[in-house]
Amino acid sequence: KESSAASDVYKRQAQVIQGMKLLSRDGGDDTFKSTTVSEVINYFEKLSHEKLKSSSVELSTDLEIDGNVEINCRSNQIGQVLINLLSNSLDASSNNSSSKVCLKVFKDKDGVCFKISDAGIGIPNEIKDKVFNPFFSTKKEGGGTGLGLSIASKILDDHKSKLNFESNDSKTEFYFTLQAG
Repeated sequence: KESSAASDVYKRQAQVIQGMKLLSRDGGDDTFKSTTVSEVINYFEKLSHEKLKSSSVELSTDLEIDGNVEINCRSNQIGQVLINLLSNSLDASSNNSSSKVCLKVFKDKDGVCFKISDAGIGIPNEIKDKVFNPFFSTKKEGGGTGLGLSIASKILDDHKSKLNFESNDSKTEFYFTLQAG
């Protein structure tokens, strides 16, 4: 029984280390490759597993597109973007008793749209124009670097996409579109 528990702990640690290695890679020198939507989602879910385990927030994935649709991207970087958005959504939703974050993937006129939404308190109007600025953070000291959204935005610029958001006092959605390939 003890060896089984030790094996489970080892497997979890290996998953965490693998996730950290994947996240810490810059990926900026990677070539753009044709990747299926399912591969991007699976990669994201793999990276987000530990983060979600330590949270009371539920993640739902709503795939409204054939998972075999291909997009031309640096999948490691798109995974980083999605993890940054998930992390912010988890923080925004952590005090809400009906905490749920949704990743929705669908086809729009420009390609494949990825949208992460939460039911947090929203982004106040007076700071909406600052959220993509480097080092801008709404988190308490020590709670964040203020780099997540600016890095995500830069990554998406390199993918010829744009990180957008809509927010009110009961919902925030961040979304971007990648060209189908």
